[in-house]
This record gives sequence, C-alpha cells and structure tokens, in this order.
Amino acid sequence: LEERLLASEKTLLPTVREAQEILKESFGESQAVSRLSHVYHASEKSLASHSGAWKRYTTSDGLLADYVYAIAQDKRGILWIATLNGVYQYDGNSFTPATFNDAFRETYVLSLFIDKAEHLWFGTNSKGVFRWDGQNVVNYTVKDGLAGNAVTAITQDRNGSLWFACAGSGISRYDGKTFTNFTTADGLANNLVNTI
Repeated sequence: LEERLLASEKTLLPTVREAQEILKESFGESQAVSRLSHVYHASEKSLASHSGAWKRYTTSDGLLADYVYAIAQDKRGILWIATLNGVYQYDGNSFTPATFNDAFRETYVLSLFIDKAEHLWFGTNSKGVFRWDGQNVVNYTVKDGLAGNAVTAITQDRNGSLWFACAGSGISRYDGKTFTNFTTADGLANNLVNTI
C-alpha cells in the first residue's frame, strides 16, 4: 500500500480514495477510513500528503493545530481532521473549522469515525464521545453508560453496532440504544485499549 501511494502522481483526495479502496480489500468497509490515519502521516509537526512529492499542511495552511490525531473521509470526499485544537474539514483546496468545534472546549478529539449512516463520531480525551448527524451534536459519557470518557478508537461492526475503545476502562458496544461494556472482568486482556 505504502509503495503504491508513494508512486502516485495524484492529488490528496484521489490518493485517499485509492487508499480507502485498498484498505477495504484488506480490512473491510468499517476499518478502511479509520486506517487512513496510519497511511497519511499524523505527527506532532503536521499533516502530510503525497502527490508526487510530500506536502506538509500546518497551521500556516489553516489547520487549527499542527498535532493531528485522526483523519476520516466522508462520501462527498471531504476529509475530517481531528487536531489538538478542534476538527477541520478539507475539501481539497482549503481547511474549514467544523461548525460544532465549541462542543470540544476543554478537551480534544483523539479519534473519529464515520458510520454507515454518515454520522460523524468523535472520541475525546475526557468528555466521552460526540455524534454529529449533520445538524445536531449529541454527547455520550459514562453517565449514559459509556465505559470511560477517554475514547481512543471507534469502529462499527457488520450489525451496525458501534465499538469504542475507552483508555483504561475497557471497551463499549453501542447498539443505538444502550451501551454494553467489556473489561478484564469479562475476559478482556487489559482495560487499557487504544485501538479496535
């Protein structure tokens, strides 16, 4: 995969689409987008893309912060980028702050995922998980049944249930109505789960 991307002469968005297709073949639909953050360099310095030569995107290009935690792409081709200081959209030309960034005050987004209904899910370091349906933001925390408020990874299974890795608290499965939590008491090897 890396060799194919490095040899690519394409711009950022078509290259991401190609990567997504390759990842679908290897990991399935639900894992393809979340694995893009491993393909596109998420570093303490910048977001980088490859289009014949590496290009780094930093705060001087319009990002909220140089530290990027996660990247996902929606069906329209928009990249959603979680940074230390909020979430940005990238349309191939410019970075635009997400209209709901106020929801992430006093926290930062560690993970993001786009579900089958095209809802965006944002896992934070201290305020649980947020869901954006295109109009409204809903927050789920331990008070709602989530295993922990630090959500490091999100994925969706074939049945449509969402899974959340809760650092230090195990994992949660959300069926759209209720959370079911799994910890070492249920046979999980360790409660410190960083990815799913």
